[in-house]
Amino acid sequence: MGKDLASDVEIITIEILRDEAEAAGRNIGETHIPPKVTIIAGDAIEVVPTLKGKFDLAFLHAEKTEYFQYLKLAEAKLNQGTVGVADNA
Repeated sequence: MGKDLASDVEIITIEILRDEAEAAGRNIGETHIPPKVTIIAGDAIEVVPTLKGKFDLAFLHAEKTEYFQYLKLAEAKLNQGTVGVADNA
């Protein structure tokens, strides 16, 4: 996702498992993508309300029974016209 974005873009990703967050950090570091990527280890239910700023894209890849809860938590942080994508592959 990040390889085609400009260097002034910021990606924030939340990973509930610390070891998965650390692995993501190593993988992202090896890609040398232009955007700044912030990886937060924690439960998105607790983390999303603490995020600052507004977002243009919300990508959900989590337990699908919690998607509505994530969207409700993020709703006030989304710019008008924000794209929402959900994947539970």
